[in-house]
Amino acid sequence: MLSLNIELALISFSVVPIMFFIVFLLKNKIKRNFLKMKTLIGKINGFMAENISGMRIIQIFNGEKEKNAEFLNLNEEYLKSTLFQVRLNSILRPAADVFQSLSVAIIIWYSMSKILNHTIEIGVLFAFTTYIKQFYSPISDLADNYTTIQSALVSAERIFELLDEKNSLEDIYKGMKIEHLHGDIEFKNVWFSYDDSDWILKNVSFKIKKGETVAFIGETGAGKTTIISLISGFYKIQKGEILIDGININKIRKNDLRKGISVVLQEVFLFSGDIASNVILNDNISDEILTESLKTTCALEFVNRLPGGIHADVMERGATFSAGQKQLISFSRALAHSPSIFILDEATSNIDTYTEKLIQKVIEEVAQDRTTLIIAHRLSTIRNVDKIVVLRHGEIVEVGNHDELIFREGYYKDMIQDNINISN
Repeated sequence: MLSLNIELALISFSVVPIMFFIVFLLKNKIKRNFLKMKTLIGKINGFMAENISGMRIIQIFNGEKEKNAEFLNLNEEYLKSTLFQVRLNSILRPAADVFQSLSVAIIIWYSMSKILNHTIEIGVLFAFTTYIKQFYSPISDLADNYTTIQSALVSAERIFELLDEKNSLEDIYKGMKIEHLHGDIEFKNVWFSYDDSDWILKNVSFKIKKGETVAFIGETGAGKTTIISLISGFYKIQKGEILIDGININKIRKNDLRKGISVVLQEVFLFSGDIASNVILNDNISDEILTESLKTTCALEFVNRLPGGIHADVMERGATFSAGQKQLISFSRALAHSPSIFILDEATSNIDTYTEKLIQKVIEEVAQDRTTLIIAHRLSTIRNVDKIVVLRHGEIVEVGNHDELIFREGYYKDMIQDNINISN
Protein backbone atom coordinates (compact mmCIF):
# COMPACT_ATOMS: atom_id res chain seq x y z
CA MET A 1 0.00 0.00 0.00
CA LEU A 2 2.85 2.39 0.84
CA SER A 3 4.70 1.49 -2.38
CA LEU A 4 1.59 2.11 -4.51
CA ASN A 5 0.58 5.47 -3.00
CA ILE A 6 1.84 6.87 0.30
CA GLU A 7 -0.98 9.45 0.48
CA LEU A 8 -3.75 6.86 0.09
CA ALA A 9 -1.96 4.51 2.52
CA LEU A 10 -1.87 7.17 5.25
CA ILE A 11 -5.55 7.94 4.68
CA SER A 12 -6.32 4.21 4.94
CA PHE A 13 -4.51 4.04 8.29
CA SER A 14 -6.21 7.17 9.66
CA VAL A 15 -8.95 5.25 11.45
CA VAL A 16 -6.51 2.85 13.19
CA PRO A 17 -5.66 5.30 16.04
CA ILE A 18 -9.39 5.72 16.69
CA MET A 19 -9.78 1.95 16.89
CA PHE A 20 -6.92 1.57 19.37
CA PHE A 21 -8.24 4.49 21.41
CA ILE A 22 -11.61 2.72 21.78
CA VAL A 23 -9.90 -0.56 22.69
CA PHE A 24 -7.78 1.33 25.25
CA LEU A 25 -10.93 2.77 26.83
CA LEU A 26 -12.56 -0.67 26.99
CA LYS A 27 -9.41 -2.44 28.20
CA ASN A 28 -9.69 -1.49 31.88
CA LYS A 29 -13.41 -2.19 31.96
CA ILE A 30 -12.85 -5.64 30.45
CA LYS A 31 -10.05 -6.41 32.90
CA ARG A 32 -12.02 -5.22 35.95
CA ASN A 33 -15.02 -7.25 34.85
CA PHE A 34 -12.94 -10.40 34.39
CA LEU A 35 -11.44 -9.91 37.85
CA LYS A 36 -14.96 -9.60 39.24
CA MET A 37 -16.05 -12.73 37.36
CA LYS A 38 -13.10 -14.77 38.65
CA THR A 39 -13.77 -13.58 42.21
CA LEU A 40 -17.47 -14.42 41.98
CA ILE A 41 -16.92 -17.90 40.55
CA GLY A 42 -14.44 -18.52 43.39
CA LYS A 43 -17.07 -17.42 45.91
CA ILE A 44 -19.69 -19.66 44.30
CA ASN A 45 -17.37 -22.68 44.36
CA GLY A 46 -16.44 -21.98 47.97
CA PHE A 47 -20.10 -21.51 48.90
CA MET A 48 -21.06 -24.84 47.31
CA ALA A 49 -18.19 -26.76 48.94
CA GLU A 50 -18.88 -25.25 52.37
CA ASN A 51 -22.64 -25.78 52.31
CA ILE A 52 -22.50 -29.32 50.96
CA SER A 53 -20.10 -30.19 53.81
CA GLY A 54 -22.37 -28.46 56.33
CA MET A 55 -25.66 -29.71 54.92
CA ARG A 56 -26.70 -31.42 58.15
CA ILE A 57 -26.27 -28.21 60.16
CA ILE A 58 -28.30 -26.28 57.56
CA GLN A 59 -31.09 -28.86 57.74
CA ILE A 60 -31.06 -29.05 61.55
CA PHE A 61 -31.47 -25.28 61.88
CA ASN A 62 -33.85 -24.92 58.90
CA GLY A 63 -31.45 -22.65 57.07
CA GLU A 64 -32.27 -23.87 53.56
CA LYS A 65 -34.24 -20.74 52.62
CA GLU A 66 -31.51 -18.33 53.72
CA LYS A 67 -28.72 -20.33 52.07
CA ASN A 68 -30.73 -20.59 48.86
CA ALA A 69 -31.24 -16.82 48.85
CA GLU A 70 -27.51 -16.30 49.47
CA PHE A 71 -26.67 -18.57 46.53
CA LEU A 72 -29.17 -16.82 44.25
CA ASN A 73 -27.63 -13.43 45.11
CA LEU A 74 -24.15 -14.70 44.23
CA ASN A 75 -25.45 -16.30 41.06
CA GLU A 76 -27.27 -13.11 40.06
CA GLU A 77 -24.07 -11.07 40.45
CA TYR A 78 -22.19 -13.58 38.33
CA LEU A 79 -24.94 -13.48 35.69
CA LYS A 80 -24.76 -9.67 35.48
CA SER A 81 -20.97 -9.66 35.09
CA THR A 82 -21.16 -12.41 32.45
CA LEU A 83 -23.85 -10.56 30.47
CA PHE A 84 -21.73 -7.40 30.60
CA GLN A 85 -18.83 -9.41 29.17
CA VAL A 86 -21.06 -10.78 26.39
CA ARG A 87 -22.06 -7.21 25.48
CA LEU A 88 -18.43 -6.14 25.31
CA ASN A 89 -17.66 -9.16 23.13
CA SER A 90 -20.49 -8.14 20.79
CA ILE A 91 -19.05 -4.61 20.39
CA LEU A 92 -15.42 -5.18 19.38
CA ARG A 93 -15.71 -7.40 16.30
CA PRO A 94 -18.54 -5.38 14.66
CA ALA A 95 -16.66 -2.18 15.54
CA ALA A 96 -13.58 -3.47 13.68
CA ASP A 97 -15.74 -4.28 10.64
CA VAL A 98 -17.32 -0.81 10.79
CA PHE A 99 -13.89 0.87 10.81
CA GLN A 100 -12.82 -1.29 7.87
CA SER A 101 -15.85 -0.19 5.88
CA LEU A 102 -15.30 3.41 7.00
CA SER A 103 -11.72 3.29 5.76
CA VAL A 104 -12.88 1.99 2.37
CA ALA A 105 -15.55 4.71 2.19
CA ILE A 106 -13.03 7.46 2.98
CA ILE A 107 -10.62 6.16 0.31
CA ILE A 108 -13.36 6.03 -2.32
CA TRP A 109 -14.64 9.51 -1.42
CA TYR A 110 -11.12 10.96 -1.49
CA SER A 111 -10.15 9.20 -4.74
CA MET A 112 -13.21 10.11 -6.83
CA SER A 113 -11.96 13.59 -7.64
CA LYS A 114 -8.45 12.24 -8.22
CA ILE A 115 -9.75 9.68 -10.68
CA LEU A 116 -11.73 12.34 -12.55
CA ASN A 117 -8.61 14.51 -13.02
CA HIS A 118 -6.56 11.39 -13.81
CA THR A 119 -4.09 11.82 -10.91
CA ILE A 120 -5.04 8.36 -9.54
CA GLU A 121 -5.77 5.32 -11.67
CA ILE A 122 -8.91 3.30 -10.95
CA GLY A 123 -6.80 0.15 -10.71
CA VAL A 124 -4.88 1.65 -7.75
CA LEU A 125 -8.19 2.44 -6.01
CA PHE A 126 -9.41 -1.11 -6.58
CA ALA A 127 -6.11 -2.48 -5.25
CA PHE A 128 -6.41 -0.30 -2.14
CA THR A 129 -9.93 -1.49 -1.35
CA THR A 130 -8.67 -5.07 -1.57
CA TYR A 131 -5.57 -4.36 0.53
CA ILE A 132 -7.62 -2.54 3.17
CA LYS A 133 -9.74 -5.66 3.67
CA GLN A 134 -6.56 -7.78 3.97
CA PHE A 135 -5.03 -5.23 6.36
CA TYR A 136 -8.06 -5.05 8.66
CA SER A 137 -8.83 -8.78 8.60
CA PRO A 138 -6.24 -9.73 11.31
CA ILE A 139 -7.26 -6.64 13.29
CA SER A 140 -10.85 -7.87 13.24
CA ASP A 141 -9.71 -11.33 14.34
CA LEU A 142 -7.70 -9.75 17.16
CA ALA A 143 -10.73 -7.71 18.23
CA ASP A 144 -12.82 -10.87 18.18
CA ASN A 145 -10.37 -12.64 20.51
CA TYR A 146 -9.45 -9.62 22.63
CA THR A 147 -11.74 -10.50 25.53
CA THR A 148 -10.44 -14.08 25.52
CA ILE A 149 -6.88 -12.74 25.66
CA GLN A 150 -7.81 -10.42 28.55
CA SER A 151 -9.38 -13.34 30.41
CA ALA A 152 -6.21 -15.37 29.95
CA LEU A 153 -4.05 -12.45 31.13
CA VAL A 154 -6.15 -12.02 34.29
CA SER A 155 -5.80 -15.73 35.05
CA ALA A 156 -2.08 -15.66 34.23
CA GLU A 157 -1.52 -12.75 36.63
CA ARG A 158 -2.97 -14.79 39.48
CA ILE A 159 -0.99 -17.89 38.50
CA PHE A 160 2.31 -15.99 38.33
CA GLU A 161 1.45 -14.22 41.58
CA LEU A 162 1.22 -17.62 43.27
CA LEU A 163 4.35 -18.93 41.53
CA ASP A 164 6.30 -15.89 42.69
CA GLU A 165 5.48 -16.63 46.35
CA LYS A 166 8.78 -18.45 46.80
CA ASN A 167 9.27 -17.35 50.41
CA SER A 168 6.09 -19.13 51.52
CA LEU A 169 6.90 -22.43 49.80
CA GLU A 170 8.04 -25.07 52.24
CA ASP A 171 11.04 -27.22 51.32
CA ILE A 172 10.53 -30.39 53.37
CA TYR A 173 13.96 -31.76 52.38
CA LYS A 174 15.98 -28.74 53.45
CA GLY A 175 18.00 -29.09 56.65
CA MET A 176 19.64 -31.74 58.78
CA LYS A 177 18.75 -35.35 57.99
CA ILE A 178 17.65 -37.40 61.01
CA GLU A 179 16.79 -41.06 60.53
CA HIS A 180 14.92 -41.46 63.83
CA LEU A 181 13.68 -39.06 66.50
CA HIS A 182 14.25 -40.08 70.12
CA GLY A 183 11.47 -37.87 71.46
CA ASP A 184 13.11 -35.30 73.78
CA ILE A 185 11.33 -31.92 73.47
CA GLU A 186 12.33 -28.56 74.92
CA PHE A 187 10.84 -25.09 74.62
CA LYS A 188 13.23 -22.26 75.57
CA ASN A 189 11.62 -18.86 76.17
CA VAL A 190 9.31 -19.24 73.17
CA TRP A 191 7.25 -16.29 71.98
CA PHE A 192 4.85 -16.72 69.08
CA SER A 193 2.24 -14.63 67.27
CA TYR A 194 0.29 -15.31 64.08
CA ASP A 195 0.28 -11.62 63.11
CA ASP A 196 3.50 -10.38 64.78
CA SER A 197 1.49 -8.29 67.24
CA ASP A 198 -0.87 -10.33 69.44
CA TRP A 199 1.27 -12.85 71.33
CA ILE A 200 -0.32 -16.31 71.52
CA LEU A 201 2.61 -17.76 73.50
CA LYS A 202 4.61 -15.63 75.92
CA ASN A 203 8.01 -16.77 77.17
CA VAL A 204 7.00 -20.47 77.29
CA SER A 205 9.64 -22.88 78.59
CA PHE A 206 9.38 -26.59 79.45
CA LYS A 207 11.20 -29.91 78.99
CA ILE A 208 9.74 -33.28 78.04
CA LYS A 209 11.89 -36.39 78.22
CA LYS A 210 11.61 -39.37 75.91
CA GLY A 211 8.79 -41.72 76.99
CA GLU A 212 6.99 -39.14 79.14
CA THR A 213 3.25 -38.51 78.82
CA VAL A 214 2.49 -34.81 79.21
CA ALA A 215 -0.89 -33.08 79.11
CA PHE A 216 -1.51 -29.43 78.18
CA ILE A 217 -4.63 -27.86 79.62
CA GLY A 218 -6.08 -24.38 79.80
CA GLU A 219 -8.98 -22.23 78.73
CA THR A 220 -9.88 -21.78 75.07
CA GLY A 221 -7.23 -19.63 73.39
CA ALA A 222 -4.56 -20.38 75.99
CA GLY A 223 -2.15 -21.65 73.30
CA LYS A 224 -2.44 -25.44 73.62
CA THR A 225 -3.00 -26.27 69.95
CA THR A 226 -0.43 -23.65 68.94
CA ILE A 227 2.25 -25.56 70.87
CA ILE A 228 1.36 -28.73 68.94
CA SER A 229 1.55 -26.87 65.61
CA LEU A 230 4.95 -25.46 66.49
CA ILE A 231 6.33 -28.89 67.44
CA SER A 232 5.22 -30.18 64.01
CA GLY A 233 7.02 -27.28 62.32
CA PHE A 234 3.97 -25.62 60.77
CA TYR A 235 5.01 -22.15 61.96
CA LYS A 236 8.22 -20.37 62.91
CA ILE A 237 8.51 -18.66 66.26
CA GLN A 238 9.48 -15.01 66.64
CA LYS A 239 11.58 -15.41 69.80
CA GLY A 240 13.19 -18.28 71.68
CA GLU A 241 14.08 -21.78 70.59
CA ILE A 242 12.37 -25.16 70.14
CA LEU A 243 14.63 -28.20 70.45
CA ILE A 244 13.91 -31.80 69.41
CA ASP A 245 16.56 -34.19 70.74
CA GLY A 246 18.69 -31.14 71.51
CA ILE A 247 18.57 -29.85 67.90
CA ASN A 248 16.87 -26.61 66.89
CA ILE A 249 13.69 -27.55 65.06
CA ASN A 250 14.48 -25.07 62.24
CA LYS A 251 17.61 -27.08 61.36
CA ILE A 252 15.79 -30.43 61.02
CA ARG A 253 14.33 -31.51 57.68
CA LYS A 254 10.57 -31.13 57.88
CA ASN A 255 10.15 -34.50 56.17
CA ASP A 256 12.15 -36.27 58.91
CA LEU A 257 10.54 -34.22 61.69
CA ARG A 258 6.95 -35.04 60.67
CA LYS A 259 7.84 -38.65 59.95
CA GLY A 260 8.60 -39.00 63.65
CA ILE A 261 5.38 -37.29 64.81
CA SER A 262 1.82 -38.61 64.59
CA VAL A 263 -1.19 -36.48 65.47
CA VAL A 264 -4.74 -37.54 66.34
CA LEU A 265 -7.08 -34.58 66.00
CA GLN A 266 -10.50 -33.89 67.50
CA GLU A 267 -12.06 -33.70 64.04
CA VAL A 268 -11.01 -36.81 62.13
CA PHE A 269 -10.59 -36.46 58.37
CA LEU A 270 -11.08 -39.60 56.29
CA PHE A 271 -10.48 -39.70 52.53
CA SER A 272 -12.72 -41.40 50.00
CA GLY A 273 -11.36 -44.87 49.28
CA ASP A 274 -11.05 -47.76 51.70
CA ILE A 275 -9.96 -48.22 55.31
CA ALA A 276 -6.53 -49.56 54.35
CA SER A 277 -5.65 -46.51 52.23
CA ASN A 278 -6.82 -44.18 55.02
CA VAL A 279 -4.55 -45.86 57.56
CA ILE A 280 -1.52 -46.28 55.28
CA LEU A 281 -1.54 -42.94 53.37
CA ASN A 282 1.72 -44.03 51.68
CA ASP A 283 3.30 -47.20 50.28
CA ASN A 284 5.81 -47.83 53.10
CA ILE A 285 3.47 -49.73 55.42
CA SER A 286 2.90 -53.47 55.04
CA ASP A 287 -0.41 -55.29 55.52
CA GLU A 288 1.00 -56.88 58.70
CA ILE A 289 1.72 -53.48 60.25
CA LEU A 290 -1.69 -52.24 59.10
CA THR A 291 -3.51 -55.16 60.73
CA GLU A 292 -1.42 -54.90 63.91
CA SER A 293 -2.13 -51.18 64.26
CA LEU A 294 -5.89 -51.80 63.88
CA LYS A 295 -5.70 -54.57 66.46
CA THR A 296 -3.71 -52.49 68.97
CA THR A 297 -6.15 -49.59 68.71
CA CYS A 298 -9.20 -51.86 69.15
CA ALA A 299 -10.43 -50.97 65.64
CA LEU A 300 -9.95 -54.40 64.04
CA GLU A 301 -13.08 -55.81 65.69
CA PHE A 302 -15.53 -53.45 63.99
CA VAL A 303 -13.46 -53.33 60.76
CA ASN A 304 -13.72 -57.12 60.36
CA ARG A 305 -17.51 -56.86 60.62
CA LEU A 306 -17.63 -54.55 57.59
CA PRO A 307 -18.13 -55.95 54.07
CA GLY A 308 -14.61 -56.20 52.69
CA GLY A 309 -12.85 -55.78 56.05
CA ILE A 310 -9.83 -53.48 55.75
CA HIS A 311 -10.83 -52.84 52.12
CA ALA A 312 -14.34 -51.68 53.06
CA ASP A 313 -15.38 -48.52 51.24
CA VAL A 314 -15.00 -45.17 52.99
CA MET A 315 -17.41 -42.52 51.78
CA GLU A 316 -16.51 -38.82 51.63
CA ARG A 317 -15.20 -37.65 55.05
CA GLY A 318 -16.16 -41.05 56.51
CA ALA A 319 -19.87 -40.21 56.48
CA THR A 320 -20.92 -43.83 57.12
CA PHE A 321 -18.85 -44.23 60.31
CA SER A 322 -19.63 -43.05 63.83
CA ALA A 323 -17.43 -40.49 65.57
CA GLY A 324 -15.91 -43.23 67.73
CA GLN A 325 -15.15 -45.49 64.74
CA LYS A 326 -13.50 -42.63 62.87
CA GLN A 327 -11.44 -41.82 65.94
CA LEU A 328 -10.23 -45.43 66.27
CA ILE A 329 -9.23 -45.43 62.58
CA SER A 330 -7.37 -42.18 63.22
CA PHE A 331 -5.49 -43.81 66.13
CA SER A 332 -4.62 -46.74 63.86
CA ARG A 333 -3.30 -44.33 61.24
CA ALA A 334 -1.12 -42.59 63.80
CA LEU A 335 0.23 -45.85 65.27
CA ALA A 336 0.90 -47.50 61.89
CA HIS A 337 3.51 -44.85 61.10
CA SER A 338 5.46 -45.82 64.25
CA PRO A 339 6.04 -42.29 65.58
CA SER A 340 8.51 -41.29 68.29
CA ILE A 341 6.20 -38.46 69.36
CA PHE A 342 2.49 -39.12 69.72
CA ILE A 343 0.11 -36.13 69.90
CA LEU A 344 -3.55 -36.24 70.91
CA ASP A 345 -5.38 -32.98 70.27
CA GLU A 346 -8.66 -33.30 72.21
CA ALA A 347 -9.04 -36.75 70.65
CA THR A 348 -11.68 -37.95 73.13
CA SER A 349 -13.95 -34.91 73.27
CA ASN A 350 -16.56 -36.10 70.72
CA ILE A 351 -16.96 -39.75 71.66
CA ASP A 352 -19.09 -41.84 74.01
CA THR A 353 -17.98 -43.27 77.36
CA TYR A 354 -17.45 -46.82 76.02
CA THR A 355 -15.23 -45.66 73.14
CA GLU A 356 -13.40 -43.34 75.53
CA LYS A 357 -12.49 -46.33 77.71
CA LEU A 358 -11.23 -48.14 74.62
CA ILE A 359 -9.15 -45.10 73.66
CA GLN A 360 -7.77 -44.80 77.21
CA LYS A 361 -6.56 -48.36 76.81
CA VAL A 362 -5.13 -47.48 73.38
CA ILE A 363 -3.30 -44.46 74.80
CA GLU A 364 -1.68 -46.64 77.46
CA GLU A 365 -0.58 -49.07 74.73
CA VAL A 366 0.83 -46.54 72.29
CA ALA A 367 2.40 -44.34 74.97
CA GLN A 368 4.91 -47.02 75.93
CA ASP A 369 8.43 -45.90 74.98
CA ARG A 370 6.97 -42.90 73.13
CA THR A 371 6.75 -39.26 74.04
CA THR A 372 3.03 -38.55 74.28
CA LEU A 373 1.47 -35.08 74.31
CA ILE A 374 -2.19 -34.73 75.19
CA ILE A 375 -4.53 -31.78 74.85
CA ALA A 376 -7.71 -32.69 76.70
CA HIS A 377 -10.76 -31.23 78.38
CA ARG A 378 -11.70 -34.37 80.28
CA LEU A 379 -10.01 -34.98 83.62
CA SER A 380 -10.13 -38.76 83.07
CA THR A 381 -7.79 -38.37 80.10
CA ILE A 382 -5.03 -36.57 82.01
CA ARG A 383 -5.33 -37.84 85.59
CA ASN A 384 -2.56 -40.43 85.21
CA VAL A 385 -0.08 -38.56 82.99
CA ASP A 386 3.50 -37.91 84.12
CA LYS A 387 3.20 -34.15 83.89
CA ILE A 388 0.50 -31.53 83.37
CA VAL A 389 1.37 -28.15 81.88
CA VAL A 390 -1.28 -25.55 82.76
CA LEU A 391 -1.56 -22.60 80.37
CA ARG A 392 -3.33 -19.29 80.84
CA HIS A 393 -3.34 -16.44 78.29
CA GLY A 394 -0.31 -17.95 76.52
CA GLU A 395 1.80 -18.38 79.66
CA ILE A 396 2.63 -21.42 81.78
CA VAL A 397 1.19 -20.93 85.25
CA GLU A 398 1.67 -24.41 86.75
CA VAL A 399 3.54 -27.65 86.02
CA GLY A 400 3.24 -30.97 87.86
CA ASN A 401 1.23 -34.18 88.05
CA HIS A 402 -2.43 -34.29 89.07
CA ASP A 403 -1.85 -34.89 92.79
CA GLU A 404 0.85 -32.21 93.04
CA LEU A 405 -1.31 -29.59 91.36
CA ILE A 406 -4.34 -30.43 93.52
CA PHE A 407 -2.16 -30.13 96.64
CA ARG A 408 -0.96 -26.66 95.55
CA GLU A 409 -4.57 -25.43 95.38
CA GLY A 410 -3.82 -23.15 92.45
CA TYR A 411 -5.30 -22.45 89.05
CA TYR A 412 -5.50 -26.15 88.09
CA LYS A 413 -7.65 -26.99 91.11
CA ASP A 414 -9.87 -23.98 90.41
CA MET A 415 -10.39 -25.19 86.83
CA ILE A 416 -11.56 -28.59 88.08
CA GLN A 417 -13.82 -27.17 90.78
CA ASP A 418 -15.33 -24.50 88.54
CA ASN A 419 -15.63 -26.94 85.63
CA ILE A 420 -13.81 -24.57 83.26
CA ASN A 421 -13.15 -26.58 80.08
CA ILE A 422 -12.61 -29.77 82.13
CA SER A 423 -15.28 -32.25 83.14
CA ASN A 424 -15.01 -35.31 85.34
